[in-house]
Amino acid sequence: MIEAVLPHILSMLGVGVLVGVAYLMGFRQNVRLRDHAHMLEVAAAAGDEVVHALMDGDGKAGLIVLRGGDLILIKAIGDKLGVRRLPLDGVAKIHLYRPRAHRALGIKVTTRDIGYPDVRIEVNDKEAPAWLDRIRREIG
Repeated sequence: MIEAVLPHILSMLGVGVLVGVAYLMGFRQNVRLRDHAHMLEVAAAAGDEVVHALMDGDGKAGLIVLRGGDLILIKAIGDKLGVRRLPLDGVAKIHLYRPRAHRALGIKVTTRDIGYPDVRIEVNDKEAPAWLDRIRREIG
């Protein structure tokens, strides 16, 4: 009986050891935007002047509008910040929703690049900023 169960127990023990080692190595980290200044610092590589910026209340995402009309999307993905610069026609949809959590307004940005995940920004504001409404109308 014990001979039949022993390989499974050893296997589970091995998986547990590997998970523990990964945890100790720091694979549990989640990166966040610290504040508005940090978000602008991340976007500085784009080289254009920032006109508007919106950051998620938990620092998990951000949306920046540049002087030339391009957008920068920032999304926390694991232990890295994914940053994507795209023209306005690279955005498929901007959807407003009511989050389930403690935030008042949610904004979901879907790009035409199917390889880049949707960016969800949840803020305490009850209404979307006027500049975001203008962008939503331009996208259609």
